[in-house]
Amino acid sequence: VKQAHTGAMAECARFVASLHPDARAGGGTCGTSSGASTTEEACKLKNALAELRSASRPTLDTEGDVPFERGAAEALKAAIEDATALQAYATNRLEHLSLMVAPVSMAGTEYPVLMRPAVDRVSDMASQIWKQHGTPHNNLRFVLQEGGVLMNSNDLIFDYDLSSGILMVVLSDPVPEQLLRLTFDDPSDFALDSVSGLSGTWLNNNDEGTASDSSRSSIAAAGDLVESFEEDGRQGVRTRGRCVLQLAQPVNLSGRWTLSVWTHAPHVLEHPGYRCLLDGPTTESRILLALHRKKIGYYCREGPLGQNANLIDSDIYDIENLSEGWHHLAAVGAEGRITYYVDGQQVGSKQCTDVMLSGPICFVGNSARGRVNEAFSVMSDLRLFSAAALPEQIRALAAQGAAP
Repeated sequence: VKQAHTGAMAECARFVASLHPDARAGGGTCGTSSGASTTEEACKLKNALAELRSASRPTLDTEGDVPFERGAAEALKAAIEDATALQAYATNRLEHLSLMVAPVSMAGTEYPVLMRPAVDRVSDMASQIWKQHGTPHNNLRFVLQEGGVLMNSNDLIFDYDLSSGILMVVLSDPVPEQLLRLTFDDPSDFALDSVSGLSGTWLNNNDEGTASDSSRSSIAAAGDLVESFEEDGRQGVRTRGRCVLQLAQPVNLSGRWTLSVWTHAPHVLEHPGYRCLLDGPTTESRILLALHRKKIGYYCREGPLGQNANLIDSDIYDIENLSEGWHHLAAVGAEGRITYYVDGQQVGSKQCTDVMLSGPICFVGNSARGRVNEAFSVMSDLRLFSAAALPEQIRALAAQGAAP
């Protein structure tokens, strides 16, 4: 009797607790709520539970034999019947509670669907979005916007806290892993990578092309090579001369990647060389994004078929077209190509060698030695991901960081 009653009480308690935060199952009396009818229903159930608890707390010793008393037996029987009826009612109501869920795509589009969180699974949400909005449900992944938790397809929607909203990713691959993020917004440590928690080292490339240690992740030691840059509510860093940031540990690319960064125009090339954003471990070995002769592109010492020849492909977009102010640049590497975006719009795509798609990245803001290269200049919120982003994801990255 005790076990049956306790099980029924627990089921009802979970149901009541799920209805409204102000109507938790427990002691005390719940007054009339001025809110929705669901809250009033929860209050009634809470009071019913309190009465059941009172009825089931006579001085009965359940550890041993108890003398039969008809009054006590009838009270226990009534309590069991009430609890069973309440359990059946709660189960039915729980199955019919509905919620309008509106996952948001990387492009900012909402896909609202009506779901029953205690019955429907995450996979059902994907199926409904496909039926109502035409999005391929077999490629949908859902991520909680707060905390970035990936929702398992087999879990109930009820199992997740949806208060922060849901991000919908149209990918057959897993959610891209963030490999590197340099926000450049902490004046005490502009070299901090928020992904690894490690700080790199600012270096000064001299005329002979050898890097000398000019600082240890601080502006004070770097002198006039690195300085804070803030405009229109966005903060970043401006590098001068032949300054370069050496990462504390290499970031390895595995064939598919996405690079995202904010920069501030105009970019005036005062030197016959070029500016590069990311580079590999040796001199000019793997520059994912370069500004060369006023154009955006890439640079690699390894030529086609493994030939040791300089390879520059930078006729994609003229940076003089950028208006003064902040702009979002992105590059996506996959399937033997690098595709470039400016402010969320694709501006060009070029074939590349496998050297450009796989291997370590060690330097930021200049080449590994940078003997004839200028520092990239203004950088803000530089991010590197382990997957090739879709065009709508690039547009979302550009929109999320745009000035208000």
